[in-house]
Amino acid sequence: MIHFIPNTKKYDKFENILKGCKEYHQQDSRNTLLKTIRNNKFSTTKNLIKISKLEKTTLSRNLRKLKEEKIVDYNRGIGNSKRWYALI
Repeated sequence: MIHFIPNTKKYDKFENILKGCKEYHQQDSRNTLLKTIRNNKFSTTKNLIKISKLEKTTLSRNLRKLKEEKIVDYNRGIGNSKRWYALI
């Protein structure tokens, strides 16, 4: 656990860094991800991470949302890898 004295330069700088990280990981990138999947049919999750340059947590959260909305789905590949494709 990191502790800083409130209302100091280090504390303010640390808070700004944390806010930036939270905003980055909470971004909604479903449209970008859907375009990537349409252009690269049957891409694995690892390939999508490389292509889209998103964090793994952001990517998995957005893929889960797209799957719940029945916009994308996946087939199981070698070694249970998920190969994503667009339904719409």
